Amino acid sequence: MTKAKEHLNNAALSGLLFFCVFFAISLFLNDQIAQSVLFFICAPCFTKAFFTAHLSSPSRKKQLLIACTALWVCIDITLVSHSLSEFSLVLYWLFPLAAATLILIGVKFGSILSLSALCLSFPLTPENNSSSFFFQALSFALFLSLFSVLLTYLTKLEKDLKLATRTDPLTGCTSIPYFKHKLKSATELQRRYKDQVTCLSLSSECMIKKYRDHEQWLVEVSQICQSRIRQTDVICNYTNKRFLILLPNTDLDNAHNLGKDLIQACEAYKFSYLAKQDEPAKFHYELSSYSDNDDWESWLSQLTR
Repeated sequence: MTKAKEHLNNAALSGLLFFCVFFAISLFLNDQIAQSVLFFICAPCFTKAFFTAHLSSPSRKKQLLIACTALWVCIDITLVSHSLSEFSLVLYWLFPLAAATLILIGVKFGSILSLSALCLSFPLTPENNSSSFFFQALSFALFLSLFSVLLTYLTKLEKDLKLATRTDPLTGCTSIPYFKHKLKSATELQRRYKDQVTCLSLSSECMIKKYRDHEQWLVEVSQICQSRIRQTDVICNYTNKRFLILLPNTDLDNAHNLGKDLIQACEAYKFSYLAKQDEPAKFHYELSSYSDNDDWESWLSQLTR
């Protein structure tokens, strides 16, 4: 989870926690003990979620869904029982409540939950408040639609930004910083589970005079490599003449087979720069298997020497 999203979730959780406590105290002071207890019960759920906001496990998402559903049920009970002196006052609280719900459990489930809770309470609204309730509900639906569009757009921007930081824009390979992150993660898993981790270094001796031709050559080499590796493998254009391929759960024999296959494929490929010069690039590969005695940085330095 990114820092910005974590801060946004914390703000939403803080708002819902304040909402629970405020309504619990207000209902208690108005001698509505039963409804007050319901809001007090919801408060610990959001408190627990607040201290686990850095996690993104399915169990936490389920916990947030249950907590938000329980809170909306409490709101419905409050609307139906008319426990507050000003009935319309509750409706104004639904706007920030819906916004926080969409942030925490997503646009799809948040919108369904918010609109369902509002629609269920409408038939039980007193007649003298039904007209006011209808127009406020209409404005609430409009707000929910606009906020959903905004949140969906921000989520898409976040995904695009994450993809941009993880991907080399020229070749489509993994960026160098993200490759280092994956390399570090692979070494940690190797220490824990003793799985074999191998890295293949594919380099070439290519003398291409024009920079644009060299860029096209890098793109073509990356396409050849990506078409022959697994989805679990990670490839990175580490330098202008070197590609690194991280091979999880791969021994040296299988890595040798992959290296030979890549060499044959690259030598058989008709690169576009060959139309302008007659000297084809010569490829060779090196292999290195991770050892527990090394850390990931020293292993990487061995690969790139």
